[in-house]
Amino acid sequence: MDPTFGVTAARGFSSRLRIRLLVSALIVQGFCGAGVPAAAQEDARTRQLRLLCAQLSGDLSEPGGMAAFRRCLSTRDPVGEIRRDNNIGAARPMQMDRPAAAPPKQFGRDSRRALANGVRRFGTLDGRVFYVVDKDAKLWRWSEETKVARAVAEKVADFELVDGATILVLGVDGRLWRKVGDAAGALVDAKVAGFQAMGGLVYVRGTDGKLWREVGNAGSRSLVDQQTDSFQAIDASVVYVLGSDGKLWRETNNYGTRNEVAGSTLSFQYISPDSTTYVLARDGTLWRQKGDKGKPEQVDHDVQAFQAMDGHLVYVLGRDGRLWRDAGNRDQAELVDGELLVSAGRAAFQAIDAQHVYVLSNALQLWAETMPPGG
Repeated sequence: MDPTFGVTAARGFSSRLRIRLLVSALIVQGFCGAGVPAAAQEDARTRQLRLLCAQLSGDLSEPGGMAAFRRCLSTRDPVGEIRRDNNIGAARPMQMDRPAAAPPKQFGRDSRRALANGVRRFGTLDGRVFYVVDKDAKLWRWSEETKVARAVAEKVADFELVDGATILVLGVDGRLWRKVGDAAGALVDAKVAGFQAMGGLVYVRGTDGKLWREVGNAGSRSLVDQQTDSFQAIDASVVYVLGSDGKLWRETNNYGTRNEVAGSTLSFQYISPDSTTYVLARDGTLWRQKGDKGKPEQVDHDVQAFQAMDGHLVYVLGRDGRLWRDAGNRDQAELVDGELLVSAGRAAFQAIDAQHVYVLSNALQLWAETMPPGG
């Protein structure tokens, strides 16, 4: 389930089925040997299960393959590792690591100040002016300096801040609008699931999974790809596209010119200045690769969502609702806060730089927090 940077080797359904049947049979039989003392039998069984686990651990060229192989050689629970690597049986319960972790003194949760309540979604460009969608799907513009809020739109599902004056607003009806200042909005497209402004262009992903590059609105558009789950436009021609099959592609103009970046992908982020690609795999592990030929390295695990600041520093929301700032990887992680709105995923937090981050709690409270410099 780990992402595969580069060309992904496909495994057929029949092969998967044979592996599962084989492993299931071996687990049921328990490698029981007649006439062998109990202690020796257990040692032999463990050794054989470890060997089987290593054989089934996956492609060692994949980012997670070597890690799975090493776990098999040292684990005290080879059966559990076999189930984990081959998706057999129920998922193992998540264990909270570093349960006693606390934010640095006077930072993170220890520094936070309340901004708003009843928030479902929020965004800011500078940490001074905020846009928030409340529980009634109304979009508000709020200034921390003046403490004045005014309604911008109603029945809002999502939005993107383009600049200080322009905002893209997606209605709950699937229609996307461009609003400039207080002027009435101009319709961009309908049946929209995702969008991103890029200069004078707007990339639009429809509810049917088709991705379009539009000049102004749907009246002037070209097809980029089909059957997509998400995307990230880099410029007017280059775009990263995550297919519904979990494969991540880097495309120039459209799907006719593309290179596969990773497989088994849940979400991703490309950092242009550092030429670094972050990939969140479907098993919850987060990976980083610098350049096209860099060696993939694991950043964290049990990840719900993330925001990379550069090729080194990344904010990570765990599945347990805790937010971390990772300076490299999990070993250099500092706790920011806990009890974030996990169901909101990436929308539960926003960092505008390495030190300033805004978080949305599971009580729908929006907080401003700071972190120490460096990292």
